[in-house]
Amino acid sequence: QAQAQAQAQAQSQTQDGNTNININVNTPGGSGSWNLFGEDWDVQGPLIPEAKFNELFMDALVAKLIQNGVSDVSIEHISQSLRALIKEPVFGTVVKWLAKTLWFQGDDRDHSQIHFGVVCDACNQSPIVGVRYRCQNCPDFDACANCFADFNKVRNAGCTHSESDFLAIQRSWDPKVRGQEPKMVPDAPLNPGDRGPAVIHLKTVLAELGLFPAANLRNWHVMNYGPLLEESIRNVRATYLANEQIEGEATEGGYDAMVRAMILSLLEDKRAKDAASSATSGAASSGAGPSTAVPMESA
Repeated sequence: QAQAQAQAQAQSQTQDGNTNININVNTPGGSGSWNLFGEDWDVQGPLIPEAKFNELFMDALVAKLIQNGVSDVSIEHISQSLRALIKEPVFGTVVKWLAKTLWFQGDDRDHSQIHFGVVCDACNQSPIVGVRYRCQNCPDFDACANCFADFNKVRNAGCTHSESDFLAIQRSWDPKVRGQEPKMVPDAPLNPGDRGPAVIHLKTVLAELGLFPAANLRNWHVMNYGPLLEESIRNVRATYLANEQIEGEATEGGYDAMVRAMILSLLEDKRAKDAASSATSGAASSGAGPSTAVPMESA
């Protein structure tokens, strides 16, 4: 595999009290400026304000520290140290080295399959990424897909049960107990600044409804409740007010019980229509098609 060679120039400077980072990248396929909050390499204005850097990097770091049980005091000390570091010339040197050595690539994993806070009891992978296998008979035993495929690792880790006793959990919000009803939408409330699997769940549902850009689900900061999700929620509120012929302006960007009920209703309608369309297509192609049951959830 050919190795991409990148030449990067990085500098940190202070402007209006904010630290900015300028990264210019030359690649075999051309050159351009790489922007942490851009969608591609060819972006305008490569300077990154400190506030944006904190949003995309510091928030994700703090979330990871919280997941690993780091105390609030320690998190604050770490955050202060890193904010001071990005103002130092050494930070530009580190960024330049990373650009040359690692190459900048987006994190395009399916974040719905990142099981935050869950440790594989066979290999200690944390968090488990991909399918999570949870033993239904042990008090607390989880395995990643690699260890479950080599089941001797599971047995060597202390689980005495068989493969059939494990439940495969695809997404972080799927049922953890066999026979439990799936949760179609996350519980309310959620508010700007929140982070975690429930936020990813909400964005995934909105993307299914066409109310949130699906491409953003693969951003590595997808677990954050940010401005884009706020705008989507305001659009849901505006739709609700219009449908109910209620006067008012949808200014709130928080996810509350009213918005949850609205999204749940939209999702149930969509999945019912999708199931009916699929059944009709199946009947047309085979001459007969069984109806598909659509799981419903009360608001």
